[in-house]
Amino acid sequence: MSDIKLQLGCIAIVLFILMVYLFKLIHYKRTIRFSPFLLFFGVGIVTLVFDALTDFTVNHQEVVSHELNLGLHAVFLIGLDTVLFSLFIYMLVTTHLFPQRWWGRALYFVPYLANVAVVIACIEDLEFVQHPFSNYSMGVSAYTCFAMGLIYALAITVILAVRYSSIETRNRVSLVMCMLMVLISTVVQAIFPYILITSVTVTALILGLYLNQEDPLILELYCLQKEMIMGFATLIESRDESTGEHVRRTSDYVRIILDGLKADKNHRKLITKEFYDYMLLAAPLHDIGKISIPDNILQKKGKLTPQEYEIIKTHTTSGADIIRETFGHTANEKYFDIAYDVALYHHEKYNGAGYPCGKKGKDIPLEARIMAVADVYDAISEKRCYRDALPPDVCFSIIQQGRGTDFDPDIVDIFLRNKEKVLGVRTAAAPLPAPTTAAAG
Repeated sequence: MSDIKLQLGCIAIVLFILMVYLFKLIHYKRTIRFSPFLLFFGVGIVTLVFDALTDFTVNHQEVVSHELNLGLHAVFLIGLDTVLFSLFIYMLVTTHLFPQRWWGRALYFVPYLANVAVVIACIEDLEFVQHPFSNYSMGVSAYTCFAMGLIYALAITVILAVRYSSIETRNRVSLVMCMLMVLISTVVQAIFPYILITSVTVTALILGLYLNQEDPLILELYCLQKEMIMGFATLIESRDESTGEHVRRTSDYVRIILDGLKADKNHRKLITKEFYDYMLLAAPLHDIGKISIPDNILQKKGKLTPQEYEIIKTHTTSGADIIRETFGHTANEKYFDIAYDVALYHHEKYNGAGYPCGKKGKDIPLEARIMAVADVYDAISEKRCYRDALPPDVCFSIIQQGRGTDFDPDIVDIFLRNKEKVLGVRTAAAPLPAPTTAAAG
C-alpha cells in the first residue's frame, strides 16, 4: 500500500473535485453534458487508477504475473496518451481552433492512434528496471509516450501563441500554466523515470482547469450578470415607450454582424472570443444614458425642438459616465472598454457628422460601428408614436444609402448579405421572460 499512497491521494482529490463539480451543476440546474473537460476528467481518473496499479505491480513482480503486468502497463500508457490528447482537444475547443468538418477533426486523431498502435505493438518489449527509489518500466512504448507528451506540449504552445488574443484574459494564465506543466513534467519524467510524477501532473491539470475555467459558479455569475444587464436595459427602454424587444433585437442584429465579421477573412482576427462575448454583453447598455433624460423630452409625441434634440444627444456622454462609474473600477477592463465605447460612440457617423465627438471612419471603435447599424435598423423598423414602422425593403434601402457616410461600408455589406437572418429576428422570438436565476441556467 505504501507504494501507491501518492496515487491514492491524487485519486481522492480528483474524485472530490468531480463530486463538487457535479453537485454544482445540479445545484445551478445545469444539464450534465459530454464535453472535452469531462472527457479529460474521466480519462484522468482512469489513468490515475492504472498508474496506482502499475506502480504496485512493478514493485511486486514476485506476486504478479508478467502478462498482467504488461496488460496493466499498456492500459496505463494508452490512458496517459489519451490524457494528453484530450488536453490538446480541450485547448483546440477553448481557442476555437477545433475544425467543424469531420475530416478536419479526424486528422487530429492520426498521431494519437499511431501512438496507441505503437504502445500495443511494442508492449511485450517493455522492461522493468529496478531502482532504490522505485522500480519503473522502460521501452519503446514508454519512449513513445514521452515523445507524444513533448509533441502535444509544443502543439499547445503554438496554439496559445497563435490564438492568445482570442483567449479570455482570465483564462490565459491557467492555460499557459497547463502547457508549462505538461512540458516540464514530461522532460522531468523522461530524465528521471523513477520519480513517477504522472499522478501529480494529471491531478494538478484537472484542478487548475476546474478552478480557473470550468467551475459552474463562474458561469452562473456570468449568467446572472447578463440577466441583470438585460433587465436594467429593458427598464431603461421602457421609459420611452419601447419594450425589452428593442434590447433583444439589437443584440440579435449585433450577433449577426459579429458572425459575419468572424467569417470574413479580413476581419476574423478582430473578432476574438472575448470581443464577441463582451460585445453581446455590452450591446444592451448602448442607451443606458437615457436614464438621465427628462420624461417630457424622452416621451414627447412629436418632433423635438433643436434644444430638446441637444438634450437627447447627451444620453451618449451620460451613458459613458454611468458605465465608467459602474464598471470602471472592476478588474474586467476589456468589458469596460467595449461597453464604454458602445455607449459613447454609437451615434458617431462614418463621415464624421455624428455625435458627440465627431469621430470619423476607423477612428470610431469597431464596437460602436457595429452598434450603429444594429441600432438604426431597429429604430426605423419599429413603430414610434409619431410614425409607423417602415417596411423591411425601405429599412434595408436606408442602411444601404448610409454606406460610407453614416456607417462602415464593410459592416453594411455584411448586414445586407444576411437579410434573411435579420428579418428572422423580428418574427422569431417571443418577449423576454423576467430575469430569474433559473432562467440564467
